[in-house]
Amino acid sequence: MFQVRNSAPERLAADVRLSDDRSQLVIVGHLQSDTFGEWVMFQSAFADLASVDVVDVLRRTQSSFFAGINLMLVDDDSEVLSLRYAVQMERLKPEHLAQDIILMANLADQLEKDLSFRDEF
Repeated sequence: MFQVRNSAPERLAADVRLSDDRSQLVIVGHLQSDTFGEWVMFQSAFADLASVDVVDVLRRTQSSFFAGINLMLVDDDSEVLSLRYAVQMERLKPEHLAQDIILMANLADQLEKDLSFRDEF
């Protein structure tokens, strides 16, 4: 399952334990838009931008129906690629929250294994 590492009013970080002693961090956040309403966002990093071929990443994820690729700025000089998925708050079923976190963790971890053979995120 997973353990909540830290939380704030608008987000939480879930540390998901996976097989083979691997883990994956998934950020769950609340987003608000005057135009589009309230959303819940799931995001999990899988590679340092500088260490991968972005075209290769896009090819590997072209048939993904669950999430898109996002670029995250970690600090002033570090960028990472992540999977990101969002659902409207009114459509989110509380009983599916854990399932969405675990699915995001598994997808991001598989990309991380395929691209780097490491377990950094």
